[in-house]
Amino acid sequence: MAARLVAAGFSVCGCDPRADRPPAGVEPKATPATVAEACELVVTSLPGPAEVERVFLASDGVLAGAHADLAAVVDTSTSSPALARRLATQARTRGVLALDCPVSGGPVRAGDGTLAMMVGGDPEAFAQAQPVLERMATLVAHVGPAGAGQVVKLANNLMTACNMAGLAESLALARSAGIDPAVLFDVFTHSSGDSSVLRRRFPIAGVVAEAPANAGFAPLFSLALMRKDVRLALEAAAEERLELSLASAVLAVYAQAAGCGWDDLDYSAVARLFAM
Repeated sequence: MAARLVAAGFSVCGCDPRADRPPAGVEPKATPATVAEACELVVTSLPGPAEVERVFLASDGVLAGAHADLAAVVDTSTSSPALARRLATQARTRGVLALDCPVSGGPVRAGDGTLAMMVGGDPEAFAQAQPVLERMATLVAHVGPAGAGQVVKLANNLMTACNMAGLAESLALARSAGIDPAVLFDVFTHSSGDSSVLRRRFPIAGVVAEAPANAGFAPLFSLALMRKDVRLALEAAAEERLELSLASAVLAVYAQAAGCGWDDLDYSAVARLFAM
């Protein structure tokens, strides 16, 4: 995402605990606060709520570097809707507008600038951030007030997690009858079970060239992160007094896969539970 902004001609600085990760053209900064001090717009991308809270609210965090010319802070992490609302409130006390802007598409679509972004927060902040966000995504949708972006992303990832678990069980059933995986892929992609998950993450090697199954399930999006997102979806549902029984069952399946030591693999490795 940072590389897309550099290529678009923006002056970009960044802070990352891994010195080898910022791409060429990104000026390194020591702390999130010094990034904010140097910028007109701050974009964060972090693993989860704990990291988001730390990067925004610590003494050397983003809000500590807030200033009058900082148009907005945009968090593209997949995190908690409740935390997004709290950060928006905290940011306002520093005179800054905050957006929760989780993304969908993974590293491949981040690299070619075709992400989908679902944005929650103040319409004024969205208007100021939109020209920058559109350099990283082909869909930038303002979906509601603070926290709404996170709700939409968690709903999307819950659907994705369920889809992958369902695909794994479907393949186990079909393969138990000796049906060739390539034939299954051809039929499924022309039938009502077709999906992005099926086309990008078919969990049997040798069928879809770019699928993680062909690289030992090297992660494009890890099983640990998918478990985190399903858990966050259940927490958000609990706040709304909703019972999501399918989500609870799917989380148990991913927890079983994690118990096999597969947390650092791509989430499609959940299919290995069915010994295909």
